[in-house]
This record gives sequence, C-alpha cells and structure tokens, in this order.
Amino acid sequence: MDTFAEVAARYKTIKPLISKYHTRWDDIRPLGDRRRKWERIAKVDENTYILHDNLGGGWGDRYVARPPITWRRRKSHEVVTIRPAIRPAYDTPRFQFLRKYLPWGLDFDNQNTRGVHNVNGVFIPRPTSLEDKTDYHLTFLRVEKKSAKNVSIESWKCITEPWPEIRPTVDKEKKKALRGDLEQFYEWMCSVGPLLAVNDYSFLQRIREELQEHAPPPDVFSQYGIEFAPRLATEIIKDYNHPLRTHLATSFLQREDIKSIRTIEDKKKFRGRYNSWANKTFDLMTMTAKEVTNDYSH
Repeated sequence: MDTFAEVAARYKTIKPLISKYHTRWDDIRPLGDRRRKWERIAKVDENTYILHDNLGGGWGDRYVARPPITWRRRKSHEVVTIRPAIRPAYDTPRFQFLRKYLPWGLDFDNQNTRGVHNVNGVFIPRPTSLEDKTDYHLTFLRVEKKSAKNVSIESWKCITEPWPEIRPTVDKEKKKALRGDLEQFYEWMCSVGPLLAVNDYSFLQRIREELQEHAPPPDVFSQYGIEFAPRLATEIIKDYNHPLRTHLATSFLQREDIKSIRTIEDKKKFRGRYNSWANKTFDLMTMTAKEVTNDYSH
C-alpha cells in the first residue's frame, strides 16, 4: 500500500473478523493472515486510516493510542505519521511491522551502530523509560519534484519539527572524582578474577542469595545478569573491605571472560569493556543534545 487510495481500497476489501471474541461492530480487519488479527487496518473517517499492530488492553492500550502508521488525506495532499517505538527497548514486533507496511520511499532504520532510530535519515527518539508518555512521531508529506530531465518524481518530505537528538556522553567531572577508586578496583579484580567461578551455577546461586540478604532490590537486581544500583556500587569501590566487593566484580566478570585474555590486544579490549561497564554501573553518563534538522526528503 503505497498511496492513500490503495489504503482505502484495502480497507474495503477486507471482511471484518467475526468470532466469539469480536463482533462485526468491533470492525477488526486483519491486514494479512487473519490469525494475526492484531495487525489490522482501521478507518477513522474518509480522510484517515490507521494501521495498527495491537488490539489494546493493558499495556496494549499504549500501542493503540500511538499506532505505528497513520494515513491522512489533506485536500490534494497525502501525509503519513510514523511512531517507531513505545518502549525504551524490545519493540521488535513494531519495527518488523514498520518495515512490512511503510509505503515505498519511507524507510525505518534502527540498526545503525549507535542504536539511533530514524526514518529516511530523520532522527526519532525512543522513550527514555516505561513511564515516558511523550508522543514521539514523524509526519511525512508526499511531494512531487522535478528531475534534471524535467520528469516528475514523487518523494517524501518530513514536516515534523526536529526532535533534539540526545546522545550519551561521559560526565568527565563525575568520572574524575572516581578515577582512583575505579583504577584500584580494576587492579584488584584482575588479581582475584581468575579465581572466581563465575560460570559455576552453585557459585552464582550463592552470590545471589547473599545479595538478597544484604542488598535487596532496588540496590541490586538480576534481570539480565547481576546489576548494582549506582549508589551501592560506588559505596563498594570506595571501601576495600566491603563485604559485597566480590559480588560487584562478579557482575562484570559474568559478561567478560578474564581467563581468556592471552594477548595485549585482548587486554585492551577487556579494559575497554570495563570502562563501558563502569560508565553505566556508576552512573557516569550524561545526555547531551545534538542540533538536528528535518531538512530531508527522499
């Protein structure tokens, strides 16, 4: 569906899904496989159609309120509004939906090396947290341009005000204040790290049990490995005799195999990963805005 007319025609050709869960009045019209009923098209009025990727209910209400693709007809013009992400991460089904149903000439990209989202090169932020209810979106107007040979070429022009591109950077003052402690912890960890059985289930289970006893959430949590809150992590590296010092080292060494270091290059990579881990764990990053423009058309 590359034009408003094609979207409207598609809506008319799809029969509403009727079952014990849905009536004709629910007007659930699946875009493709009728078993994937959450991927559907809805008509708002004669000039507005929405392509949904959710049926709603609970968290799904956010997806319905901020649908991935909205088509509008404004007099003789067509505009498409795109909303790439509702969560800070793990919105893969929506990304796949956009790649499947965006019209020709509009390309969503979330796979660049910096993890930045854009449509046709125009930056679009992701929510900063699950509580972030900002309506991040981009709207594109279909325009007609003339080529060098005076041939009409259709393209898309972003008409949304630019979103400030926020990039994480190291807070140099905060890191300077912790530099000595971070260096001391690194040297100590390199000494004891090879002795820790970070891949042994019994060892990790004991570490988690001790953490639950001495540092319950939100000081420590373990959704994807063991994570420490910045306040507690800072307290640990400043106290050489802290009882959770080994536990903090384990949270890093679970991810990086210190026993596999063989060359100088291996050591450099290991140190670089330690620096990245420290920046996150000790909350040493700050967000800075990059000046951006939406002066793009493709």
